[in-house]
Amino acid sequence: MRILCSVCTTNYQSLGELCEKAVELGVKEIVPVQMERSVVKIESNKVKAKTERFQAIAESAAKQCKRAFRLSL
Repeated sequence: MRILCSVCTTNYQSLGELCEKAVELGVKEIVPVQMERSVVKIESNKVKAKTERFQAIAESAAKQCKRAFRLSL
């Protein structure tokens, strides 16, 4: 079973926590979406760095709960 989580960006701190908890629950993919009224605006020049940071958080959570798969962002 493949679980996909689509989330509106709130702030970077909670998105990192979301990545961690989602991996622990078994989510395979997170799709951050930006809405018209989103508080945090994702700047195009920082997307790669933020994605790498969230990927590292997800990998750490996967190791901690002994998950064999990688989270896709």
